[in-house]
Amino acid sequence: MSPILWNSIPAWPLFFSFAWVLSYFYFKLLLKVTHQYQWIPKLYPFYLGLYVFGWLGSCIWADILEYNDPHDFGGPLSFYGGVVSGIIYIMIFTLKTKPQNIAFTSYFLKLSDYVIPSTLVGLGIGRIGCWLNGDDFGLPLKEDVWWASYQWIGGHAVPCYPVQWIEIFSCLILGSLIFYMHKKFLKSLTLRLGFIGSCCGLVSQIVRFLIEFIRGDERVYIIFHLTLPQLCSLGLSIYFVLVIFLGKRTKVTLI
Repeated sequence: MSPILWNSIPAWPLFFSFAWVLSYFYFKLLLKVTHQYQWIPKLYPFYLGLYVFGWLGSCIWADILEYNDPHDFGGPLSFYGGVVSGIIYIMIFTLKTKPQNIAFTSYFLKLSDYVIPSTLVGLGIGRIGCWLNGDDFGLPLKEDVWWASYQWIGGHAVPCYPVQWIEIFSCLILGSLIFYMHKKFLKSLTLRLGFIGSCCGLVSQIVRFLIEFIRGDERVYIIFHLTLPQLCSLGLSIYFVLVIFLGKRTKVTLI
């Protein structure tokens, strides 16, 4: 791990910036490969607003709900705070920009099919910065293994569960898979709106729920020894399952 790169550049802010830029270009590539550029007006302002809302929501959520001591906006972020604020932003964007002949839920779910995979790609890249910074390390392992992530504890390098790399690989693999599927055959299928994004979201939330059991940082326990992030994962998983099975069946092309 190296919190400072090249003796002067903080790793976490650098990869946080990379995450937004690369997820934005991934978002554009998804639209391009599915020939869907025409239905999102002002693409760059939309994604910039999503980034700002997500960042603010992450800061506020982390300060209020997930950590016992207060932090400033340079402190830790919460993924679920970004999710909640991002959903609010997309709802506002949908109300402001959707054509009159398209239902709110249809437009919102269509956006989700593109935003969720893009967000996961950004999260995977951003987690590299978290790993370099030494954040959210896993619980110590009983023995040294080749796949361990090392943390300095008590002046010693201790092998720990590589929770950051589990999330990094799962997010980037999901993003790559969705792009490949879009390019090869999804655009020719008849699918429920929100189906693609919800499948991505469901898999990612299962991964996040499970890795909480081997995460070593301090968390707020709520009920049945489950953390607040785990309860959020369960709630989002239920939502994604409902969208997968109850969403309106239509062609991938909305407009």
